[in-house]
Amino acid sequence: MKSIITSVLFTAWCLGRNPAAKFICISYSDDLAHDLSNLTRRVLRSPLYRLIVPNVQLEKSAEDYIRTTAGGFRYATSVGSTITGFGADIIIIDDPLQPEDILAESAKRKYRSWLGSSVLTRFNDQNKGALIMVMHRLAPDDPSADFEGGADTILRFPLIAEADEKSYEYKGRVIYRRKAGELLNPALMSAETVDRLRHMLPPHVFASQYQQRPVVGGSGMYSVDQWPRYAPAEAGAEEEQGGSRRGLPDVREAHENGTPRSHRVHKDR
Repeated sequence: MKSIITSVLFTAWCLGRNPAAKFICISYSDDLAHDLSNLTRRVLRSPLYRLIVPNVQLEKSAEDYIRTTAGGFRYATSVGSTITGFGADIIIIDDPLQPEDILAESAKRKYRSWLGSSVLTRFNDQNKGALIMVMHRLAPDDPSADFEGGADTILRFPLIAEADEKSYEYKGRVIYRRKAGELLNPALMSAETVDRLRHMLPPHVFASQYQQRPVVGGSGMYSVDQWPRYAPAEAGAEEEQGGSRRGLPDVREAHENGTPRSHRVHKDR
């Protein structure tokens, strides 16, 4: 749904207001980029759209490139592709990484390198150009986190509202309002389904992808946050076993659940 709203309907709406607007729409794969491009073309050619905005006329309509007679366009491509030759007013990035990619540092480094060298340089006006990223959260260091600190606007829609959310109105009519504990769309996912899903998934997956509140997770077998933390104790103690010094003990403090616990570890020489 988020891809349809942003990459398809939003671009069609903008072109209706300004047929000269220029878009670069980036999806994870070529197939998805082409599917969204085809859906956009269907909207622009639909009788209802042409009735509402008759001033939008298509001059070129290829699989990945839609251009209006006013010079505006929507260019579709995938993550990692070359964008040379195209400059945009608005760039939309839709789900740049998949959940399995977020575990690989090499994949994240490759994406960030491509973003900086091939995407952020494609604005026609660096002062006015807008970047829109649409994705579900995957981890604390996912692509969304790179922009969160400097973003003009952040829209976050957790599956279960964790607090009373801001209401949105249009022409005096409330179009969105949610209280803490309410589901995003009970018609599509009931409370029973959500509860079952929460018990099936690892906690960090549910928190990130469904609640949009990413946390550091693990395999579910033994997470790194379960390891006890040790702080060095005062050194200098030696232990004699059988009248001969066999090893130097390493005394450490293990803090488990906030309670210090003493450990003595032998290191044979």
